[in-house]
Amino acid sequence: MPWNHNHGFTIVKYSHKDCRMGAQRGAFLNSRGRMAALIDDHDWKDSALGLRESWPHPLKTLCDLLLAANQPMFVVWGEEGTLIYNDAYAEILADKHPLALGQPFLDVWSEIRGDLLPIVRRTMSGEPVHMGDITLVMNRRGYPEVTHFSFSYTPVEHETGSVGGLFCACVETTEQVRLQQALLDSEQRANRLLESIADGFIALDRDWRITFLNNRGEELLRPLGKNRLQMIGKNFWDVFPETAFTAFGECYRRAMDDQAASNVEDFYPPLDTWFDVRAYPASDGICVHFLDINERKRLEKHQEFLIGELNHRVKNTLAVVQGLAFQTFKNSSVPADLLSTFQSRLAALAATHSLLTQSNWQNISLGALIRQVVEAACGLGDRVTITGPPLTLAPKQAVTVAMAMHELCTNALKYGALSLDGGSVDVAWSVFPHPDARLELTWVEQGGPPVQPPEERGFGSRVLEGALAQDFDGAVTMDFRREGLICTLQGTLPEGSKLE
Repeated sequence: MPWNHNHGFTIVKYSHKDCRMGAQRGAFLNSRGRMAALIDDHDWKDSALGLRESWPHPLKTLCDLLLAANQPMFVVWGEEGTLIYNDAYAEILADKHPLALGQPFLDVWSEIRGDLLPIVRRTMSGEPVHMGDITLVMNRRGYPEVTHFSFSYTPVEHETGSVGGLFCACVETTEQVRLQQALLDSEQRANRLLESIADGFIALDRDWRITFLNNRGEELLRPLGKNRLQMIGKNFWDVFPETAFTAFGECYRRAMDDQAASNVEDFYPPLDTWFDVRAYPASDGICVHFLDINERKRLEKHQEFLIGELNHRVKNTLAVVQGLAFQTFKNSSVPADLLSTFQSRLAALAATHSLLTQSNWQNISLGALIRQVVEAACGLGDRVTITGPPLTLAPKQAVTVAMAMHELCTNALKYGALSLDGGSVDVAWSVFPHPDARLELTWVEQGGPPVQPPEERGFGSRVLEGALAQDFDGAVTMDFRREGLICTLQGTLPEGSKLE
């Protein structure tokens, strides 16, 4: 194509001294690399440029320059726009190299001719053109590829004074642009995620500046008369000075200073609201999630009231049952020891109920439960040893264990080891976590009178061998050895039980 030009613009010019030096030096005498050899070996005789010896001195000098450079560079010269380039630009050409050498520049890049032609025309008219970032869809490896470049096209003056061609130094920024876009996309996805969560979210940098606040967070804080624009970039302690010496402030400082996750539930007077706050260390500061738990706290308080009322009524009911039993059987033919046994069972049930009440009917400690039952039934703490790992039981199983321990205590006091001064009882349990959570609980008596197996199964036996075995999906064995009773429970830890 003809390379139109005019004057009045900055053009690379070469003095006669430069030309003489180029001529003396030879075309590519000091050049290195594959492209220098390819240019030397190329058949220029029938090309638009002709024999290399006849090339104008500006072209020879630019070829020396680009072949010695590590940055991608090329020259486009003459009426046909013949392309000459260096090793670094050959990597940009990819599969178009080496056939691109000596070919018309716009034919080499035919797929982006429409993008390059206006730039080439401006440059060949004498105007330097710089492109900080240009997007080009190239086909250099057999498939369309979106690429990005930064380059400068500089017009080069021929010895005749007209624009003979252009010189380009360029940098492919495709990978950098892709990485920047990927980072931007990642940030946008993260922001969309943070905007969609039900928690308030606020991010603070290491200088305690607020760098992000999501929509939910802004909504929760709106009653304070503060919006997101007023808070972003401000120091957190200036925006929320009232939190500095509260549990919230301690939570934030712990996450920032110790680089450890921190959590707190506390009341925030300015909003008359309870918040669950979780602070996490981040690479540039901390992230804080805050959730309004006012409704949950209200329900918990109401639940505590209902449980308290229920506990009060159950205690009253048990007291009434004890009173009725005493009034019913005091003048009857029922033996006094049976009445006492019945009342002691009610007392054991009441004691267990009290322990469950103290834990809000959540899991309770197996050790604490056994100690309380033994103390209530026997009052012989120094003669009963209780050992085992920390373990909590759900309320249902706790009641069954309590009743079983009461029956064993009562039996030991009447007929077993605790009926004599020298007798003692060892209560122990072990947990075997694999392959599934198994519990083994033993009651071992020693130092009592010789033991005889009972002739009949009473209430205690039914509690031990029936309810206790069923609640733990296992088996209870009663070994009436002459030297003392051994009762063993082997079963599965029920769901909800925890080995701590």
